[in-house]
Amino acid sequence: LTADATQPMVTAAGRPVDYHWELRPITDVITSHTNDFQETPNFDQSLQPRGRDSKALQLQVAKITNNPDPNLLMENPYTEHGAPIVGSDMQVESGNGRTIGLRGAYNQNPAGAALYADAVKAKAVQLGMDPGAVASVPAPLLIRFRDTEPETMAGRHALAEEMGRPSVAGQNTADTARVD
Repeated sequence: LTADATQPMVTAAGRPVDYHWELRPITDVITSHTNDFQETPNFDQSLQPRGRDSKALQLQVAKITNNPDPNLLMENPYTEHGAPIVGSDMQVESGNGRTIGLRGAYNQNPAGAALYADAVKAKAVQLGMDPGAVASVPAPLLIRFRDTEPETMAGRHALAEEMGRPSVAGQNTADTARVD
């Protein structure tokens, strides 16, 4: 389900990125890693400049799984916070940890998942999506579908890296080296 209006968000570097809202089953999006932090085979790992094996990132995922606060996982003008950002191939470009955490909530925390689902369904209706269609979306995930299209794959990789900076969990030396 799609909201009509294109909206702007901004990277930490100040680059504007246009998007529109979509409500999708969480199974529609492709994250960089599984819930046990193994790389997802059909995900372009160059879109995920940070390793998912650090304790800090695993703690972030666990915190979201245990307490999926809708206020932190929906609207935000900055790309590194709020609802996950996906490209046309449904790969998460910013918000992999948030999405993995929400997927964990749907699998392990029914009460928390229901709280998030109710909030995003209400937000989707507020954004102009059809209430009947919204109600039928299983395990809903409110996403920011990126409309600004980089000209090259290298440009997409650079944008994905920029959209995630500064992150809740900073890059370690190995992550920085991998990006450079």
